Amino acid sequence: MFRTALLTLLLPASALACPDGAKCITPGDGGLNRGSAGKWVTAPVSPPPVEIGQKLEPGQYPMVFNTRYYGLPPVRDGWVYYEIENEIYRVDRDTLEVLEQATDEANRAF
Repeated sequence: MFRTALLTLLLPASALACPDGAKCITPGDGGLNRGSAGKWVTAPVSPPPVEIGQKLEPGQYPMVFNTRYYGLPPVRDGWVYYEIENEIYRVDRDTLEVLEQATDEANRAF
């Protein structure tokens, strides 16, 4: 008990804050001290780095060449994969138009 109180005093306030994207129990919702599970608060989700239909600038993002390593279907029908901020997108090879997000198809996290 004493160690917990001491640790709480020594930690900076930022260490006790709810991290981005985490579900946290807020102090004003009854918390766990009343025997309830509390209310979950979800941090706002950031927008995707690119929108579907957006045209990429040539040379702005790296193309993914080793699709087999990542478990992605082979490139075909005039589209290729690009890695954009740790997400994989299917992009038209000629126009560089973003067709869809393909991160969920990969067997390895980016």
